[in-house]
Amino acid sequence: MGIKPCCFLALDMLRVESSLLFFPDDNSEVYSFENEPAGDTLWELGLDFTVSKDKTEFRGAAEHFRLQGKERFKIFGVLLEGDSAAAAGDTLWADGKEVGVITCAMYSPLTKKSMAIARFDVAYAEQGAPLEVKGSLSTSAIAHSLPFDDPEKKKRTVKD
Repeated sequence: MGIKPCCFLALDMLRVESSLLFFPDDNSEVYSFENEPAGDTLWELGLDFTVSKDKTEFRGAAEHFRLQGKERFKIFGVLLEGDSAAAAGDTLWADGKEVGVITCAMYSPLTKKSMAIARFDVAYAEQGAPLEVKGSLSTSAIAHSLPFDDPEKKKRTVKD
C-alpha cells in the first residue's frame, strides 16, 4: 500500500528542511538569555511575516512594532561539512567567539547534507558566513538561509 513506518526523526527531518520551529525547543525557554527573562519576538524567530504590515490595531501591536530592528538573535540555518548530524546545544563559532547554538539538526538522506536550525548572533545570520561547530562533533559549516527545502515554495502536493 506504499505505507512506510517512520520515527520521530522523520519529524525532525521535515522541520529542519522546511524551517518549522517548535516550542520550546527553538526559543528562549530552552536557550535562555543570561540577564533577561524568556521570551522571543516574531522578528527574532523569523515569523514577522505572520503579522500584516498594514495591521496596527491589535493587542500587542505597539510592542511588536517597537521591537522591530532590536533583535537579540536570529533563527537561521547551518549547513555542515560531512555526513554526521550535530546535536541540539552544539555551539557555533566564528572570529574566535561563540556566535550561536544549534537547536535541531539532522542529516538529510534526500539532499545528502547535514543541516540544522540555530539561534545566531544577528551579525552572523548571513548566507555563507563561515562557522565552526563545536560539541558533539567538530566540523566546519556555513550559515544558510531558511528554509533549506523549497525556499521559492514551488513544490505542490495538490494538482489542479
